[in-house]
Amino acid sequence: MASKHYEDVLNYCSDILSGKIISGQYTKLAVMRFQDDLKKSQSPDYPYKLDISKADAVIDFAESLIIPDITPTEENPKRQLRLLPWMKFVYLNLFGWVYKNDAEKRRFNDAYVEVARKNSKTTSLLFGIILWDFLTTNAAESYMVSKSDEQSKKSFKELQNIIKENKELADSLSAGSQAITFQSSRIAFFCDGSVGVDGYKPSLGVIDEYHEYDSDRIVTAFRYGGRARKNRMTIKITSAGLDISKPCYAENL
Repeated sequence: MASKHYEDVLNYCSDILSGKIISGQYTKLAVMRFQDDLKKSQSPDYPYKLDISKADAVIDFAESLIIPDITPTEENPKRQLRLLPWMKFVYLNLFGWVYKNDAEKRRFNDAYVEVARKNSKTTSLLFGIILWDFLTTNAAESYMVSKSDEQSKKSFKELQNIIKENKELADSLSAGSQAITFQSSRIAFFCDGSVGVDGYKPSLGVIDEYHEYDSDRIVTAFRYGGRARKNRMTIKITSAGLDISKPCYAENL
């Protein structure tokens, strides 16, 4: 029996392609690729399969998080995160696709998500994903990079507040200067250029507002630094930018 999250994603895909949800070219192409991959996965020769349970686990975790600035309602008195279908589509693709010959190895190691401002991309996508990696990966090194020191401190404070609202997390995790730790794992926050990135072995590297970056230095460092990890992931997430000379623009080609 298909999960509720999976049904939401399938309905989202149908609404995108039917035009019920107005979308751009790249969203349509992403949905078409997903549907094409579902068909291909039925072939014994196709190397990947969709493990819905793996994606469900991450989505369920994200939706268990209490978000301090959500207004309580009758439907959501605990102020828990509620993911929209397009967000579940991102989670399902990143965490659901695995290798058939090794179900513990994820298919995707790199992601690019471009979405308009004020659509909860940091709270709904990045914080859920970074906490999941941090808590489920042995000796996780999770990094969230912002363009400015002010934005980096803001992201750190927001995640701290989410942790404080979730008693189990608050009792287990420790927060220091721009870092959160749990056993041998850590989440660190910094701005581009503030520290060197050589020598890191990231399990997850998140680059926020990638359109503001002048080079792909940090992306390259995370991608190659995490090669020793089975499921390292680099996520570039951004709103649209106007400067076509910057590396973010190449993601649209």
